[in-house]
Amino acid sequence: MKLRTLSLFDRQALEHIQTFGAQPTWSIAYNCGFRTTGSQSASARAYPLMRRLERWGLVTRASAPGCHTVWSLTDAGRRAVQP
Repeated sequence: MKLRTLSLFDRQALEHIQTFGAQPTWSIAYNCGFRTTGSQSASARAYPLMRRLERWGLVTRASAPGCHTVWSLTDAGRRAVQP
């Protein structure tokens, strides 16, 4: 298995989910410091980061009422953020 290096944003997102439980994309975007710039919203900037973590098997996503995507940690994600 290929060893993946987590960026600062990756680690912040995983730690935020670990601390507060399943979180919507906008909450993770705000916690990681993404801000709306030009025509791109903060959530739109955080979504690719979360999709990458999903492909790596660290998070799972689910749809919530109100068209929000909610992210939660997998067991691999919990192991990745342990000290």
